[in-house]
Amino acid sequence: MLIAAALPWCFSCVATAQSLPSFRIKGRVDEEKIASAVANARIQAYDLSPDGSRVALFVASGDLVQAPTWVLIARSTDSTILSQIPFGAARLASQGNGPQVAFTPDGKLLVVHDSQTVSILETSTLAKMRTITPTIKDRLNVPVRIVMASKSNAAAISFGTGDPVLNSLDKRPVQTEMVDVSTGKPVGTWESDDLPMSVSPNADFVALSDHSSTGAVMGVVIVESKSGKKVATLSARYVFTEGETRQKFAARMTAKFISNDEVILTPDGNVDQWDDDGGPGIKIVRFQDSKVVQEIRPQHYGPTGEIAVSADQNDLITLSLYLPPKYRTHPHWRIPKDSGPKLMVLSNQAGLKMDSVTQMSNMTGLRTFTMYDWAGLRVSADGSSISVAQDHGITIFARK
Repeated sequence: MLIAAALPWCFSCVATAQSLPSFRIKGRVDEEKIASAVANARIQAYDLSPDGSRVALFVASGDLVQAPTWVLIARSTDSTILSQIPFGAARLASQGNGPQVAFTPDGKLLVVHDSQTVSILETSTLAKMRTITPTIKDRLNVPVRIVMASKSNAAAISFGTGDPVLNSLDKRPVQTEMVDVSTGKPVGTWESDDLPMSVSPNADFVALSDHSSTGAVMGVVIVESKSGKKVATLSARYVFTEGETRQKFAARMTAKFISNDEVILTPDGNVDQWDDDGGPGIKIVRFQDSKVVQEIRPQHYGPTGEIAVSADQNDLITLSLYLPPKYRTHPHWRIPKDSGPKLMVLSNQAGLKMDSVTQMSNMTGLRTFTMYDWAGLRVSADGSSISVAQDHGITIFARK
C-alpha cells in the first residue's frame, strides 16, 4: 500500500478500542496477555477464525532474527491459550511480506508460512498435517503469501525470490500454487509479476494487480486459478491535478471477490484527494463484462486498500484515512483530530450501503511491517465478529 506517500502524518495510526455503533467490544488479545505462554512475545501475524471464537497467532520470542517462534490458538473473548507449538526461528520479511497464518473456511485447519516453509496444521491440537512445497525450487521458492478462498479449502500459495522490495508498486515475481489444503493436492500452478489479492469463493478465479495498465492507479487482472489464464482486465480511472508530475503508478486498485463473478474495487491510496475533496468511491464490478453493478462514494473517504468481506458476502469492512486537500497545501496547519483513521462497516444484504463509521486514532498495528494487511482487518463468516490489529495486539468486536 502507498500509505507512507499518501498520508505521512498518520502512517502508524490504526485503531482505538472504541466500540462500533452496531458492535460491542468482545475481547482483546495482545502481547501482554500471552506473555505467560511466550516470553517477550512479539505478535507478527494473526487470523480470526470463521466463527469469530478464536484467533491464531504467529509469535516471536523477542525482536531478533533467529528468535524462537510459536503458533498459538487463543480464545477471542478472554485470551485463554487453547493450544500452542514451537515453530522454528524468526526470519526476515520476504518481498515485503512477513509471516502469515490463515484459517480454512471450515475452521479445522490452519495454513502457516514463516518465510521459509508452508505448513498445514490441525487447529485443535496444532499437529502438523503436511508441508506445501513449490514446483519451481531453484528460483521462486520462498513462501510469500497465502490467500484462502472463502467457501472452499483451496488456497493460492505464492512463492517468490525473497528479495527485498524497495517500492510497494514494484513488480514481485511469484509462482502461485493453487492447493487443496485439506489433502495437500495441487490443482494448478502459474507465474505472475505480482501477488494474488483475493480468490473467488468457489476458488475458480484469482485477482492480481495489472502492471500493464495505464493511469495513476494500477488496474486489476482476473485470472483462472488453475492456469493463470487472463479472464478480465479492470482499469481504474483516477487522475491527478493537471501539471502534477508523478511516477507511472501512484497507487494500486484493491480487488476483493464479493461473489463468484463480482469484485469490490477501491484504490489503496488517496490519489484524487489532490483535486477532489469528495474522495474516491467503492465499486462492485461484474468482472466478466466490466459492468459496474453499484458504486458508493462515502463522504471524506480516504481508501487504504484494506478490505475484509464476510464469507456470506453480506458484510464488508474497510479502513479510511482521509486528509482534506487544504492540509497538503498548508502542511504547517494543525491537522484536526477527526482526520484520523475511520473503521467503516458496510452492509451488502440489499445493495451496498454504509452500516456504521467509527473514529480511530493514534495506535499502531502489529510489530511486523508488511506491504499488505497493515491494519489486519478480519471478519467472521457471518459478519457477526470483526477484528483489527492494533497497538501490538488484536481487538475483536461482536455485533450487538
